[in-house]
Parts: sequence; structure tokens; C-alpha cells
Amino acid sequence: MPLTADLTVTLSTQRLSVGAALGTFYQVRDLFSLLQDLFDESGATTLAGSMAYPTPMSAQTPTDYTLKSGWYMTDQSYRRLLGGSIQTSGQNTVIYKLTFNTPYTNAIAGDIGKVVTNGAGGTGTLLDYDNTAKWWRVRLIGGTFSNAQALTITSGTGAGTLAAANASQTGEEGWANAYTVGTVVHGGTYIVQGTTQLPVSDWYQTGNTGAGNVDVDVLVKIKEVGTTISSGIVTFYNRNNFTAAGASGTGDTYDWYQADLSGFGRNPVPLSCRADLNDTMSDATAAGYTGITIGTGTYTVDVDSDGSTETYSGQIDANGQTLAVVYQVLKYRTRSGATTGTINSITPNQFTRLSGSYTAVKDCPIASFAGGKLFLARGWVIINVAAADASNYQTVDNSGNTKTPPQFYVRAITGLTSGQKVFMALRSATDTANTSEFTLAAGNNSGNGTLVMSASIPADKPATGFVRVFDNSGNEDRYAYTSFTGATLTLSGTLSKTYATSNRAYIPYIDTTAAGASVSISLRYVSDRNVVSNVRLGSSGSKMIPFSSNYTLTNADSSVPATVLADTINNTP
Repeated sequence: MPLTADLTVTLSTQRLSVGAALGTFYQVRDLFSLLQDLFDESGATTLAGSMAYPTPMSAQTPTDYTLKSGWYMTDQSYRRLLGGSIQTSGQNTVIYKLTFNTPYTNAIAGDIGKVVTNGAGGTGTLLDYDNTAKWWRVRLIGGTFSNAQALTITSGTGAGTLAAANASQTGEEGWANAYTVGTVVHGGTYIVQGTTQLPVSDWYQTGNTGAGNVDVDVLVKIKEVGTTISSGIVTFYNRNNFTAAGASGTGDTYDWYQADLSGFGRNPVPLSCRADLNDTMSDATAAGYTGITIGTGTYTVDVDSDGSTETYSGQIDANGQTLAVVYQVLKYRTRSGATTGTINSITPNQFTRLSGSYTAVKDCPIASFAGGKLFLARGWVIINVAAADASNYQTVDNSGNTKTPPQFYVRAITGLTSGQKVFMALRSATDTANTSEFTLAAGNNSGNGTLVMSASIPADKPATGFVRVFDNSGNEDRYAYTSFTGATLTLSGTLSKTYATSNRAYIPYIDTTAAGASVSISLRYVSDRNVVSNVRLGSSGSKMIPFSSNYTLTNADSSVPATVLADTINNTP
């Protein structure tokens, strides 16, 4: 429908209304041009009697306009416009916003243009109303309107009692223009002013610049009754998770942009979202992972196991789930429809970062996911990750330090048969096992449940395993241990004898008997290690020629096949 059919101009009350149907929008420039035509009484498009009234609008630039001379345009009309900003001039002390408490009776369309009165000399003409927000806009005729007064509409329906404070306000108003640019494949852009998400049901919906295009071009109220709202700051979000994205088969990465619209005019808002191949989980499935929790507060964790804890302000408990699952649940919890509860006291679909000074991760405000690895935003830490993902994440603590958990790699020896003795240890300069890896501290006495070295045990030793110790006569003893901290091993039993200070000891990486075709262990990576591996079986069963191999453990899984040859000469029964 053309703008000429949707624009209503009421000269007697100096009121404009653009009554376009939902989904129909007009350029502010076209509105200005049409009003200029209507008020000149000379062309084919004209408004009878308009020469006696001031023209409603002036243009400062093709995208900056003023609604002047006390003219009023309904709030709803601004939601049918795009392409330029509008500020008012002449509404101060002329147009008043009246805010109601209860009791309140809804105004109706037939009340527009009728006289509002407080019965005490205050009168005005009703120009606009919002029954949900309980306000009326009136053009003052005489007197004043004061807090807590009861108002009625002469020969009308609406009525109510004004609020107890700030019930009658006046001042200029202004609407800035903002439009999104970039790649936004699926609709769902929403606008937040302060902490209030602006309603879109009767506004732009998912987009308003053409069929199949989800970019938005809108006018946002920045000034009301002379006061700038939220310093003119408005945030635009687009957060479509898998279900919202629908036909793409995946969700989209998220984006948001905070725009300063205090200068009015026409303002670009860059938003860029793309298909997120890591987001294929439905809302219903994501909602079922209730064990994954998000908390905020103060958390101290030693992510990189360097003996010094870091401080974080947010914590995700993965509840044993993989990081791929955690990432999709985090997206679900911060999607466009996530308006229940809070994260760090912020509505989830508006959450951007734990501190305004931190760099935001826009793809998902808590973490991004790439190459099977979760990259947490600054201030976030994760705990109780699935064992398979124990090393597949990165944190940035509150101080801005990047931390990664210890990296673990599988060390395997294959080609074995059950019963073979399998051994892997640090290699010495002579290509044999380094049996002088440690010396003992004082106080390792018979009956002790610990064994203490004179220096810290490297972090890449097995979490549980065996330690070999030389006694005072040079004989080697083997003890099982269950853990170690610093220089101390906790034994599964007790020491069978007392050891002297400086006796030698060493901890093999593998020290076991094969129960099948392979033996493997997951070890933390600290640095490359030169090792020797021995496989032997000479006293029973299918005797073999001893196998030995020298190689280097690096930051990658390793597997060494043992070349097992039968020993046909060994005649041990």
C-alpha cells in the first residue's frame, strides 16, 4: 500500500500516524517528501487547509530530520519507518507523557482527539496511548497534571490514577536510525536498550529490508521527554542455535554489536554470522544436559598443573561430558530465546563477557570451539571434563594469562604375547636404562609408607606404577606406588628395609607383564624424552630372543612394535 494511503494527518491536533500493516515499512525521506507535498496546496497531492498550519518536518540531511513546531507522531508510527533519524522540536511544555498506576481503564482508539481532564483545571487532548505500559500522550490545553491525580476522558472510555512520582513529564524526543550490515543468514536479530529487550512482535520481526533478507533497518527511541535513554547505547544481537537456524542443518555462530546512537543520524551495525558446523544439537537434546552447570563467583584452579593456582570468575562443570557436547549446551544456554535465569546477574541471551574490560568471544559468549578444542573466554574455567578431552581446552584467567592443561599422549608397545615382561625407562648416555635418575633423601626407613627423593619427580612419570630402589648393598628393590607429590611417592605398601641417603632410584614409564598383544599407558607430556624399551621372556612358555629398542617420546602418541623372535637355543624347561 502506498504511503499516501497509510498516512493520517490530523490538522486540528497536529497529529501524524503511519498505520502501515505489519511488515510494511516506509523511508523517512519518503514521509518528509509526502508531507512537503501535502502542505503546499499546489500539487496533485495536497491537504486542504494545510496552509494555515506549520509544516510538520524539516530535513537537515537526507538521513536527518526534525519533527517540528509541536507536531506529534505516534510511537507506533516510528516502527513503520526506516532509512533516517527523527528528532522533535517544539514538544517541550506542549506534549506531556502521563504515566498511570492502578486503578487503570484501557483507552481505546475512539478516545484519540478527546479531552483528558483531572477535574481540577488540567486539560489536554489525547494523542496516543499504550495500555500495556500504562501511559498517555496529551497536548496540553490548560492547567497542569500532577502525581496521583485521577484522570478521565470526556465522553471517552479510558481512565486511571496517575503514578505517585514522575507522572507528568515533558520534553523533546528523538529516534535514531540503525541498520545491520554483514552476513546474517538466519533471522532473529534482537535489540537491547540498557537491560531491556525491545519487543519486535509488531515491529521488524526477523528482518525488514526485503524478502529472504534478515538485515534490519529500524528507528530506535533514544530520547524521551528530554532524557537520553541508556546514554544512547543500544546492543544488537543475533544468536541462532541449531533449532532456530532450521533449514541449514547446523546452528549459526553468534554475534553482537554495541552501537552508540546518541548522535542520532543513520548508523551501520556490523553483524556477521556463519554456519556453525560444530552445532548440530537440537534444543530438546541440549535442554536435557541439566548436569552441565554454569556458575559465577571466585574460583581458584591450577589448570596447567604448575603448582600455582589461577583465579577465574566463571566456572563450567562439564559433568563428565565431552567438550563438543559442552560447547553446544553453552550455545543453547545463551541463545536468543534464553531469557530465564542469569549469568553473572545478566539475562543469558544478553550475556557477553564477565568484565567489560575483557575481550569478548562473539561466536559464543562463554567459549568457541575449533579443531576439537574448546577455547574459553577470559575469566572462565572448566572442570570435570570427559577423560578423552582432558587436555583439549584452553583458558585465560582473570589476569589475562593463557593456560592449557597438561597434554597426555599414549605410549604403547605392541606385537606382544601374554606373559612377556615389558619395560620402558629413561635412557642413559650408554643406551641403557638410566638407573641413576634419582637419589634418595634422608629418612627412608623400614616400615615407611612413602619413599622420598632428594628432588621433585617429573610430572610425566606414571600417576601409579613402580619405583626401583638400590639398597645399601647395591641390590635393586621394586615397590608399587599409588601417587606422587613433589619428591614424595606414596606406596601401596611399606618399605621392606631402611635406605641410606643418596642411594639410587628410578621410575620406569612401563614396568609390567603383558596380558595381551599390547601394553600402553597415557603419560603427561613435559618435554621430549629419550627412552629404552625392553621385552623379554626366557624362563617359561614360548621363550623369545630379548628385544630392545631406543627411541624418543614426543608430543604425539607413539607405538613401538616389538619384533619377537623365538629363542630356539634356550633349553630351559
